[in-house]
Amino acid sequence: MRLPGWRGLEPLEGRLLKVRRSLVDRAAENAALVDPREIERILSRLPRYDRNSPYSQMKSCLEGLDLELSTTHGDRMAMLLALGILLRLVETHEARWANEGLDARLKLEFVDSLHRILDAVERGGSTAMRMSQDIFAKDFAICLHRLIPGGGQLIDPGDGVPRRILVRPPLRTIPRKVWYMLRSCGGFAPFAALHTHQRMRHWFTVDGWEYCFRLLPLVFRSYPALKGVCGGSWFFDPVVSTISPTLAFVGDVSRQWGGFIVRDAIDSGATHGALEMSEERRRLHAQGKYQPVNFLMVAAKMKILRRARERESGDW
Repeated sequence: MRLPGWRGLEPLEGRLLKVRRSLVDRAAENAALVDPREIERILSRLPRYDRNSPYSQMKSCLEGLDLELSTTHGDRMAMLLALGILLRLVETHEARWANEGLDARLKLEFVDSLHRILDAVERGGSTAMRMSQDIFAKDFAICLHRLIPGGGQLIDPGDGVPRRILVRPPLRTIPRKVWYMLRSCGGFAPFAALHTHQRMRHWFTVDGWEYCFRLLPLVFRSYPALKGVCGGSWFFDPVVSTISPTLAFVGDVSRQWGGFIVRDAIDSGATHGALEMSEERRRLHAQGKYQPVNFLMVAAKMKILRRARERESGDW
């Protein structure tokens, strides 16, 4: 099963020289700043990525670096240096891959995302590609082989399930939640967390989510300590499938793979995310008929592996 537009089998090497020329041309009189040796010096200043912590660990460091570079070289050059960092990591991808300890079949998923990142570098980027932005932090972690591209979602193997979910209403569900977390999952950490990436939203589909879950056994082989996968968002709210039926697949696919969905909390991020791209949700919210709520989806590794065995078709 492959997704439309997937490029994991296309070689990266033939593109690298062209993309570097494009970056150098855009840098013009500052071309020396995007030289690989200069980019390596910038990379050496960043802390070592802890593979047992979420990708967000790098965000404050990247924000600080962006501020420093924009103050020194201006906003436009700071963006080009950000692109230079991504390009350098793509250029060294092959040399670094052998030491990552990841299942070999995941390599093609990274190659597909690296093609997308090369597209952005070749186009010259945008403000969304500044180091201070979440999009950059995610692409940076992909280039480091830490966020795993999985179709409709990114898979972050350095996370856990917050214990606060046990006491979220309704209280009658506490025994079921305790049973699932302790008996089915074996604890609250470590878990792989799912993240939506704006640059991969074209795969936020039924097939894209199914693809993600089908990759999870490879992630578990790469990170055997993982107890399962989790994800928190307003789109796991069961109410959303009634208001926006086209999103019903999120909960449906998750439950088919053994997912357990529980209420978390109302927060400003959930409200903004739910209302941002839907006039209908905005209308219902304005009328007091819909309040976005974060729900947490947890799927135990044992249940995912059982589902994978049931559906195994040998078409990886």
